Amino acid sequence: MGQQCDEQTGQCFCPPHVDGTSCDKCCGCHPQGSEGAALQCDPNSGQCLCRESVGGRQCDRCLAGFYGFPHCYGCRCNVAGTTEEICDPATAQCTCKENVAGRECDTCKPGTFDLSAGNPKGCINCFCFGTTDQCRSSMFPVSITSFDMSGFTVNDPAGNVTVKDDIVTYTAGNGSLSSVYFNAPITSGSDYTSSYGLTLYFQMSSHPQEGQIAMSTDADVRLYGNNMTAEFWAPEQPANPEEAFNVRVKLLPENFLSSTGVPITRSELMMILYSLQNITIKGSYYSSPQSAQLVEFGLEISGENLPPSVIMASSVEQCFCPAPYSGPSCQHCAPGYYRVQTGSFLGACVPCECNGHSGSCDPDTGVCFDCQHSTHGDHCELCEEGHYGNATDGSPYSCMPCQCPFSPTNNFATGCQVSEYGQLLSCDCKPGYAGDRCDRCAAGYFGEPQRPGGSCKPCDCNNNNNLTDSRACHPITGDCYLCENNTDGRRCEWCAPWFHGDAITAKNCTACSCDQCGSTVCDNKAGTCECKPNIEGANCDRCLITGDFLAVLDVIRVTAVSQRLPLNVMEKLANARVDQERLDYAVNTVNTVSGTMESMDAKVSWITY
Repeated sequence: MGQQCDEQTGQCFCPPHVDGTSCDKCCGCHPQGSEGAALQCDPNSGQCLCRESVGGRQCDRCLAGFYGFPHCYGCRCNVAGTTEEICDPATAQCTCKENVAGRECDTCKPGTFDLSAGNPKGCINCFCFGTTDQCRSSMFPVSITSFDMSGFTVNDPAGNVTVKDDIVTYTAGNGSLSSVYFNAPITSGSDYTSSYGLTLYFQMSSHPQEGQIAMSTDADVRLYGNNMTAEFWAPEQPANPEEAFNVRVKLLPENFLSSTGVPITRSELMMILYSLQNITIKGSYYSSPQSAQLVEFGLEISGENLPPSVIMASSVEQCFCPAPYSGPSCQHCAPGYYRVQTGSFLGACVPCECNGHSGSCDPDTGVCFDCQHSTHGDHCELCEEGHYGNATDGSPYSCMPCQCPFSPTNNFATGCQVSEYGQLLSCDCKPGYAGDRCDRCAAGYFGEPQRPGGSCKPCDCNNNNNLTDSRACHPITGDCYLCENNTDGRRCEWCAPWFHGDAITAKNCTACSCDQCGSTVCDNKAGTCECKPNIEGANCDRCLITGDFLAVLDVIRVTAVSQRLPLNVMEKLANARVDQERLDYAVNTVNTVSGTMESMDAKVSWITY
């Protein structure tokens, strides 16, 4: 062994922090701070054995959170809001974090909220999209949003995705990518600012190609929104491909980097969450993936209208928004305002431009809703039909009704011209109205426009006359005249006398085949003829054979026998003569036939005829 002491004095060579001729004493242990009278210490480290609440190698000062050595009383400080020192050991003054105030460091400074031990600054800065710096914790109830697992896709077009029992399975194909991500089925552009500080989690099982165990260095989670990307790397990676791997991340800026590797800010994360376009989850934990299974996926959300929950969203801000803004983070325009693309972050909300005729508009386009005071247009800048004036002057009386012929019940003008003294000069009549003051019906219309509540309606003549002719329709009753296409009726709705067919749809009124001398009427639909007395036939075109006429035929039969002519020949000749001469000449025809029977020459001549 080497030399242990000084040869002249006998002083032992002591290890650090040990004293005494024989190295049997601690170096400077404070008697009031050390435990016991022996002032014992660790011979190797020299650490004195300190009393409770006392610290230091020599037990000569109070531990953090205590003051007043050697008594070391406990400081009355909120440890969530203090630095590591907690308080001044001499004065007991609490040492607050950057965003914390108060004697006991228990209050967030103005412009901050949500005092938390895990926050290095103590409280979160109010963001409110730049509209205000006044906010508090929303304390909205927290819920886990549900996702349809069948909606997950992957970024690898060569791979295959299947879903069974809510487990999404990816299988690599020929030419598959080495970096595979699952895409969450969110609605692109959705507002997830109420998930700030809450948890996104998933469970993944990733399998490499056979013999390939090199780990992937890609980010575990990527958030895309507002042309920015936030990436998260889990501190732990899977140790066994056969076991499912759990990833949890709080949506806080300190957990994410930009795509260039720069830490993102609170404002950047809020902008991403406001218009979240995609969430991607790494499925390829190995550089040559064979397959991956997404077993579980969830994202916490908060909102004032969610069901009660034991978990409250203290990390989500509730801003005290200026008048033009609304929403927990003032991310929306309040009613009566719309967004313009000027100003910081999302742009400014400015009053709706409705010329004083509406108090609401589309928050994105500024198009006005529910224009009042007889106005219309995107900005209520036009007078309604039948009114005159300048809608842009902002007065409730900007647009006045035209007296055409009078208002408000009988205003039949699209517009009018009025002198500077308010005298009506002319009216621009609506279709169907005529006259200097639109006080009568135009051709093709009927009604009483001068009667209160009256109006002009189109004449209904079934398109069977020319309604541009003022005589074609009665201007008050609407009765139709000058019917065309062989039609008749108050509405030209049936065929004219001695015509039949469909006057309304087919418009095929054609002449009846009835003999008008033998008919009383023709059915205007079926075309059947109604015969006069003693007339018969489908067309009422021959005489009815009565009893007297049959007696004449009997004479013809006797004559035919005496003259040795066939009876059927005589009847045929008699009927032919009757048909030819009609009823008025029937008797004369029979007499003529009988007279000609006296000679065979006459008989043969008649038969030949």
